[in-house]
Amino acid sequence: MSQLSAARGGHKDVRIQFRHLPSSHPTQTNALTHVGHAEFYVSVPSRAKMGTPTPKLPDGPLLNERSLLKQEQTHRGSWLRLLAFILIAALFVHHVVGDYTNMNRTDVQERTLQAKSIDLAHREEAVQAKEDAIRADEERRKRAGLIWWNLTQEKRCLGYEKRMYHAELLHLPADEDAQAWCMRTSVDIHGITYDHPERCTHEAADGTVKTIGHWTVSSNEPTCKTWWGNYQKKDCYGSHKRRVEAKMFNHQEPWDNWADMCFSTPAEFASQKFEHPDTCENKGKGGIIASWFINVDERECP
Repeated sequence: MSQLSAARGGHKDVRIQFRHLPSSHPTQTNALTHVGHAEFYVSVPSRAKMGTPTPKLPDGPLLNERSLLKQEQTHRGSWLRLLAFILIAALFVHHVVGDYTNMNRTDVQERTLQAKSIDLAHREEAVQAKEDAIRADEERRKRAGLIWWNLTQEKRCLGYEKRMYHAELLHLPADEDAQAWCMRTSVDIHGITYDHPERCTHEAADGTVKTIGHWTVSSNEPTCKTWWGNYQKKDCYGSHKRRVEAKMFNHQEPWDNWADMCFSTPAEFASQKFEHPDTCENKGKGGIIASWFINVDERECP
């Protein structure tokens, strides 16, 4: 507590004592004033530091607006930080997943290439083994001295200039595959080389099994070469068509099949070539008669 005294002329002494007492305002100080024998309290503003003015508090509405603005800025900053974190996390996950996917894809591609390489190597080995087996088989067949014996033509013609032949394969070892060796042995017929028979059969005779090869020969077979003669024009058949009839010659009865020979024998007449007739008919003693339906001028067959 401090005191301040003052005396002026005829005035009574006035003493003021400053005493800090509880007050409703933190920036005010209570002062005890003595006038004569009376004393009373005067409330005066106090200062935390001499020479420093006490800041004036803002009004209520302005304080609330600033608080809301600060809260909004803080909230917005939090959202921005959260979004940045999510973006960084997503980029990280994408990078990790991409690396894993690329590694997995590369691994799958490498395994696929490795499997293909292994499969190719196995195929090459299989092909090489097969080629080696074929060469070894050819060498064994050459050493065995295989030959076709008693090449015989069959009496029956299969068609125009077509006949079957057969022969027996000799010197075939008992421990070898007779069917395979038969189908790999060539023969010459009428100066033409056939690499292998059409088929092979096995016949039992005299306590042994014979391997027989069969071939179809389609050239230089004069007894199977039939032809047409006695051409005759017959009636018209439909619009601008006429039926032409002819008889087949050099048919070897009773062995040849007349229908097979008729439908396989070509013809040439009226400045046209025909691979086969349109119809064939066996007239007994009258022979094999064929018919063609040829195009003619409309004046001949309207």
